[in-house]
Amino acid sequence: MPHRSGTSGADRNEMNQHVNQELIVRLLLAWVLLSILIGAVVFFIEVRKIDAYVVALALEEFRDFERSHSKYLNNPDKLQLEHLREEVRKHIEDKHFIAVKLYNRERELIAEADHPDARLIEEKISRHRRDIALIDDVHFQRFYGTDGQIFVMIQIPLKTTGQETAGYLEGVYKATPRTMAEIKNRILLSLLQVVMSIFFTALAIYPIVLFLNKGLIRMTGDLYHANVGMLKVLGGAIAKRDSDTNTHNFRVTIYAVRLGEAVGLKRENIAGLIKGSFLHDVGKIAISDSILLKPGKLTDEEREVMRTHVNHGVDIVGHYGWLDDAADVVRYHHEKI
Repeated sequence: MPHRSGTSGADRNEMNQHVNQELIVRLLLAWVLLSILIGAVVFFIEVRKIDAYVVALALEEFRDFERSHSKYLNNPDKLQLEHLREEVRKHIEDKHFIAVKLYNRERELIAEADHPDARLIEEKISRHRRDIALIDDVHFQRFYGTDGQIFVMIQIPLKTTGQETAGYLEGVYKATPRTMAEIKNRILLSLLQVVMSIFFTALAIYPIVLFLNKGLIRMTGDLYHANVGMLKVLGGAIAKRDSDTNTHNFRVTIYAVRLGEAVGLKRENIAGLIKGSFLHDVGKIAISDSILLKPGKLTDEEREVMRTHVNHGVDIVGHYGWLDDAADVVRYHHEKI
C-alpha cells in the first residue's frame, strides 16, 4: 500500500506540472490575443479622439479669422480685399495651415495662399479638395503624409453677427511636431495600459485557476482510483464464481501489461489494457452456475453457451463510457471465439 500511495503521488505531481504548463501557455495566448483585440479597439477609439482633437485645433484658428474678418467679406473694396489676402497669407506664416482658400458667399475664390510644404502633398490636397463641397456646415477629412504626418482638410462657413453666411474658408491643417508627439505618446500609453491591465489580470487569475485545478486533479485522481477499485471488485467477484481466488485476473493483467510494454504500446493504450484485463471474463456473470460450475466436461451445447460470455462482456462494458477502451480486450481475449 505505501508503494501504491507513492506512485499515486508521483502521478498527481506529474499531472499538476502538466496542467500548470498548459495553464501558463493558455494564459499567455489569451493575453496576446486579448491585447491585440482590445488594443485594436482602443487604437480605433484613440484615433477618433485624435481626429476630434486636431479638428478642434484647426477650427479654433479658423474661428479667430471668422471673428475678426468675416465682416469684410460682404462686397469688399480693394483695400479690404487686400487686407483679407494679407490675413490669409499670415494664416500660412503664423499658424499651422499649409494651404488656405477664402471664398465669398457666391463661392467665388477671392484669396488663397500656400506654404512650400503643400507642394509635397499637392496631389493628396487636390484629391481631398474635390471631395469637399462648400456647404453651410463644418466639413473635414483627415489624411496622412508619407511620413505619417496628420493633415486635416477643413472647410467652414464664415458667419456674420446675424448668423448669415458671408463666405467660406477652406484650409489644410498640419499637426505640429509637438501635437504629433502628444498623439503618439497618447496612443502608446493607452496601448501599454491595455497590455499591462490584461497581463496583471492574467497574473491574478493564475493562482486562482491553479488552486481550482489542483482540487479538480485531486477529485479526478480519487475518481480514477474509485473506478480502478470497482474494476478489482467486479473482476474479483466474477473470478470467484468459478474459482476460490481472484489471482487469475491479476496474473492476466500483469502478463498483458508486460506484453504491451514490450511491443511499445502508448500509455493511454496500456490503461485500456489494464481495464480490459481485469474485466475480460465479466460476461460470465450471465452464465448459469450449472454450466459455469459444472465439474465435468461441457457438452457441445453448453460450450456454445459458455462462449457467449464474450459477447455478454462486450455488452456490459459498452454501457460505460470510461470502459470504451477496454471493449476490444474483452471482445478478443478468446482468439478462437
